[in-house]
Amino acid sequence: MLFWFSLRSQSIIPNPNKINVQEGKFLFSDKTQIYADKNVLNSEAELFNETLFSLRGYRLAAVDPSAPRVSNILYLKYDSTFRDEQYELEVSSEKIMVTGKPQGVFYGL
Repeated sequence: MLFWFSLRSQSIIPNPNKINVQEGKFLFSDKTQIYADKNVLNSEAELFNETLFSLRGYRLAAVDPSAPRVSNILYLKYDSTFRDEQYELEVSSEKIMVTGKPQGVFYGL
C-alpha cells in the first residue's frame, strides 16, 4: 500500500509558526524505514509503528545507525535545545525528519 500527503491538503493543529512549501512529495510505503536518534526516541518510534500496523497492516523496519545513508526514511531526531512540546517537521522526497524532545517528536508524528 502506498500513500502520500500534501501539506496543502492537510490541516496542522496547532498552527505552525512557519511553513515553507516546496515542490515534491514523499512516498510513504512498507519500504519506508525508521531511525530513532540516540535511543532517546525509541518509544515514539515503537508507538508510531504500532499505530501504523493497526491502520495499514505493516511496520517500518528500523535502520541501523552505522549503515550507509538511506533514502525513504522517517528520521526521528533528538534536539535538547527545543522546548518540550516544540518540534520541527521537514519533508523531502527522500525523508521525513521530525526533530525535538520526546514529547515534541510525538506531536510531530
